[in-house]
Amino acid sequence: MSRRTMSTVRALTGTSSTVNKATGEVLSTFSSSDAPLGQVFLPCGNRRASWCPACSRVYARDTFELIRPGVVGGKTLPADVARSPLIFATFTAPSFGLVHGTRPGGGKCRPRSSDRVERCPHGHRLACDVAHDEEDPAVGAPLCVDCCDWTTAVVWQWRAHELWRGTAIAIRRRLAAALGVAPSRLGDVASLQFAKRAEYQARGAVHFHALIRLDGPDGPGSAAPITGDMLPHVVRDAAGGVTYPAPPAATWDTPRTLAGGSQLDVRIVTQKDRTTYGPRTS
Repeated sequence: MSRRTMSTVRALTGTSSTVNKATGEVLSTFSSSDAPLGQVFLPCGNRRASWCPACSRVYARDTFELIRPGVVGGKTLPADVARSPLIFATFTAPSFGLVHGTRPGGGKCRPRSSDRVERCPHGHRLACDVAHDEEDPAVGAPLCVDCCDWTTAVVWQWRAHELWRGTAIAIRRRLAAALGVAPSRLGDVASLQFAKRAEYQARGAVHFHALIRLDGPDGPGSAAPITGDMLPHVVRDAAGGVTYPAPPAATWDTPRTLAGGSQLDVRIVTQKDRTTYGPRTS
């Protein structure tokens, strides 16, 4: 079959036959001319709901089925994983300039009294009295385009995976310190599992959502070495000090040190007190 692309729709046209290799007998045939509109349409595979709601929904279901066993068990994982300490963490990007946004309760974006309104070096008001909703195209847009640090935003976006990698390493090291063992021996007392997903914020920068589960050294579902209410402290302490030295993006650029945003949300999903022993002073 040949593949043809029409705009964002992918379709196949042609014929296919199923043949018995041993005898050469044609067992069945299919022609795209017998299908509706004379074509066999293929999923585009795009994960964005704004681009393809159908494919993004399939991806969401697949992702759910991949992550679910790590939370409640199933698909070769024991049901005891549901008793392991589990947290949900959101790691955000830093600010690259003031942007419009929504506010809790439908409040105004950046309300300021007339005598307190500041202006940026380019003369733009650093205030906004509009109560934006989530569908407002202004949400995520900078208050001043010229004040926005676009270069750093692009470099941060490109190197965000390095920050996540550094964060995962830092969490393991901090956990090892809390348990009083060398990082190389963490596997002797604990096992840390991550399920991470990157999403775009309204301002265009990615943030990372992560489910982090702690098990004991005997694999998924074995008794963890610390309680679930202590795991968020380990994650916060570790993430706060992670940086990445980004090289220049071009010959005219300069090196910069990247870090995560100040907004770090860590929530306990499971904090079952199913542990072998408490943390020790490192």
